[in-house]
Amino acid sequence: MISSRLISIILILLIFIFQGCDKEVFLNVRGSKSVTFIKLTEMQIPPCLRYSGIGFNMVIADNKDYEHLRRKYAPQGEYESFLASEEDNSFQLSYLPLDTDGDDKIGATDIIINLSGRSFTFSLGNEEITIGNPFYIVNDSIYIFKNEPPYTVDRKIHHSVVFDVNPINGKVTFNVPLNPGIRVSLSARRLFSTYENRSCTMEEFNFSRATIIGKGIQGDGCLNGFDKEISIDNTNKQIVYTWWKDEDDRSQGCNLIAKGYESWIRIIPPPLGYEIVFEERILE
Repeated sequence: MISSRLISIILILLIFIFQGCDKEVFLNVRGSKSVTFIKLTEMQIPPCLRYSGIGFNMVIADNKDYEHLRRKYAPQGEYESFLASEEDNSFQLSYLPLDTDGDDKIGATDIIINLSGRSFTFSLGNEEITIGNPFYIVNDSIYIFKNEPPYTVDRKIHHSVVFDVNPINGKVTFNVPLNPGIRVSLSARRLFSTYENRSCTMEEFNFSRATIIGKGIQGDGCLNGFDKEISIDNTNKQIVYTWWKDEDDRSQGCNLIAKGYESWIRIIPPPLGYEIVFEERILE
């Protein structure tokens, strides 16, 4: 029989073990000037971020950082289609579009509109205006391009001439007539609860033990990826993520294609007062 005293000792030891697992750890900035990092596997990369193909610098030190990035880099939701009629010129997605510019309302820049056909023509006073599809809005304006090379911007019109967006639910209402039967397709960035078979939460990740760093770059056909190192700058209280492009010999020419590479790593969290900064190194 195990004595009650021995059982008590075992329980106390277990408590200390479990507490030790949750205890915060910090990077030793007084030791080596080089920081060891571990590359994340595909399934360890933070989920539900639309990071592929773009350049980015990401530091995720807690769930607050992750939730901020979930909104900034939210994936685009599916397109939903509607048929225009003489009775109704308003259309609304079944999911709530995401406020992407942080103004606490859903606006024209948060919705992607695509009408059936390569272009959309409507009358404005005595003028006939043709807009290309889909409608990508820049600074609340629709860009109208020239019909001949180099197809530069000819003029801009405010989106409200063509349509309005309900700031609460994202409903799109056209202010110009639509031919009955024309197909209206809408899409928007959205917050998913699951995406690509992964849960969109990092509540289970122990940020007291690791900080996640993501880096993406873009280039042309010479780009093969990029190299990196992480060092400590005690003078400025910085953890410096230095990167430089890995490229083919440019004297041989490069394919005119766009390439992008991403890298995700984790390090021991920097101590309080230290920030992670990104620095590009130019190879001679």
